[in-house]
Amino acid sequence: MKLLKCVTSFFDVQYDKEHGSISKIAHPEDSSAMNWVFTKDASIQYPPSVEHHKWGLGSCVLETEGEETPFEWYRPVSCVEQEHKSEFTYTNRHLHLVVSRQFNDQGEFQERYRFVNTSGAMVRIKKMGIYTPFNDNYPGAALCLTNRCNAHIWAGGSTSYINAMRMGGDAPHLAMVISDGFVAGYSILDKIETNTRGIIVLNFSDMDVPAGGHSDISWTFFWHKGWEDFFEKAAPHKQFVKASTERYIVPVGDSIHVFFDTAKQLEGVQCFVNDAPVAFAQEGTRISVEHVPRKPGDYVFSIRWNGNQATWLRTHAISSFQQLLEKRATFIVEHQQMNDPQDERFGAYMVYDNEARQIYRNDGKRCSPADTDEGAERLGMGIFLAKYCQETRDAVLLHSLERYYAFVRGKLQTTDYRVYSNATRTSRHRHYNYPWVCQFYLEMYKLTADLKYLHDSLNTWLEYYEVWGPCKWFSHIVGAREMVDALAAAGLARERQELLGHFVEHADFFASGDAIPDGDEVSYVGLLPVVKALFLGDVYALTQERKYLDEVFRMLPLIMAITGEQPDFRLNGVQIAHWDGFWFGKSEAWGDSMPQYYTVLSAEAFMQYYELTGDKDFFRKSRTIIESVFSLFFEDGSASCAYIYPDSVNGRAGKFYDAFANDQDWSLYYYLRARTRPAKAAGLHPAGRRHG
Repeated sequence: MKLLKCVTSFFDVQYDKEHGSISKIAHPEDSSAMNWVFTKDASIQYPPSVEHHKWGLGSCVLETEGEETPFEWYRPVSCVEQEHKSEFTYTNRHLHLVVSRQFNDQGEFQERYRFVNTSGAMVRIKKMGIYTPFNDNYPGAALCLTNRCNAHIWAGGSTSYINAMRMGGDAPHLAMVISDGFVAGYSILDKIETNTRGIIVLNFSDMDVPAGGHSDISWTFFWHKGWEDFFEKAAPHKQFVKASTERYIVPVGDSIHVFFDTAKQLEGVQCFVNDAPVAFAQEGTRISVEHVPRKPGDYVFSIRWNGNQATWLRTHAISSFQQLLEKRATFIVEHQQMNDPQDERFGAYMVYDNEARQIYRNDGKRCSPADTDEGAERLGMGIFLAKYCQETRDAVLLHSLERYYAFVRGKLQTTDYRVYSNATRTSRHRHYNYPWVCQFYLEMYKLTADLKYLHDSLNTWLEYYEVWGPCKWFSHIVGAREMVDALAAAGLARERQELLGHFVEHADFFASGDAIPDGDEVSYVGLLPVVKALFLGDVYALTQERKYLDEVFRMLPLIMAITGEQPDFRLNGVQIAHWDGFWFGKSEAWGDSMPQYYTVLSAEAFMQYYELTGDKDFFRKSRTIIESVFSLFFEDGSASCAYIYPDSVNGRAGKFYDAFANDQDWSLYYYLRARTRPAKAAGLHPAGRRHG
């Protein structure tokens, strides 16, 4: 591979002359020498096609006089090198594509794709995708924190960008903002396993190029220190409009206020909601729109200016938060509990197939039957219902929970409290399952005040530490403080001290050594620093030892790095996730699946930071996240475990809700926790009150 290098005080860029692609983008003063362009790692599987999807290459269809011709640029016919500038030219019988790269006066790096019509007729460029493979993959925690990024994508028409945040949270971070062109969406290629995001493809709207004329697509790179700095530096760029709202998911009847902010006043402005014209206010560089949704569904606020420029913000309306809780609880009890007494899973809450409209019995051929069994993540249904029943005291729901308790205690656990993932105890024996069972028992104790549940929780914790010690596992431990306090309130001082000793030992492991060790089922995931911050926050509250609090705040930049700020109810505040549709869904579809239920753990973490600091921005983030997951629940009480967000993944169409209801109910449990936390969570109204 022949290489061309271009280094300035702000950028170190390397090109592959054979293909005209970019092989490296780095900051010369980055102590970690991170390459922000996709880098293969021996620990991750990739298909052979990944070699054809290098940075800046792409494909489209050219339509001329009714004839369609595919065009893929892969090998340039010429390369022109100048100081701090390069040009690669690709040809087709209808046009020339000139890809130029240079630096502007501000030290920013720019790429331009100029399509020059060399035919004698109009050429329409269709189905165009350009590969932008950011280094978003997971070879191991240590390398991820310094040399990999979370690529936050916003395909928002004229205002589109990718904000790549280093996973460890340390600046500089890299942004790419569109200057010319209209990004209609994005796709993912070469995603065949969990530990890689795949290759990002930006999909552009059709362009008409007149005979002898040209059309451009261009973008600009710059370094920044985080989301706030990103928006400040992006604002002056051509086509950039910052869209924002206080609430992305609202009950029907509540007002949605949307703002579009620009560096310069826009001309020829029009505003729309779901393509219908609406009134707006324009004061200087801010445009505001207010709309009241009258029925549940998506509401897209769009702005058009200068004739052909447009961008948007996506919101979602629901009947009400309380009504969806009620509908979902009823649906689980009526449709997702195994009621066949001859089935050994009798009493279990099961995966539900929304297409077949029945429980999925886990009897089909699947990539991972363990992820659709009757235990493990499905425990979230029981925990949600136990928490919800504390508000309603509904007799039918309580009876259902008692049957579920009998299943968990009698089938998922042995007499000595070992936890398995299925009723026959032939599936996985995972450390994750233990804290989940413990939390179910704790919620049942809070519901009934029956000490048997508290003892069951305690004994499951003790078995967890007996089986999985020493304390090196990043299990999703939530409610450690509640459990210790419950033991104390019940007069079980000796038991309290014993369990607290285990928690402290575990916390000491969390607070020492590497910031994040490698995961055991996934090499690295943004959930790990969240879990660490939550558990150490609980142990700090119990011990008041400063070392735990210091580590809680050490995790904050990592959590911020995985959290999106794009103007979409599925992305704003939400963690990047991209494998859950494959493992947990009926579709077994890879690709970005946002929002995913475990993003609500970030909501709990931000609420913790709010309580520790009083910073209301943390509360806002928490509320946005905790509300975003309501988009996974439907007005009939059914639900979906995943929404596949990209236009397509590996050529398979996206933009759909998976048919399985599986693990998503954890999000409702954390919503209930959020609105009953000691901080009172003033914006999360208690049961019976309208949330708006």
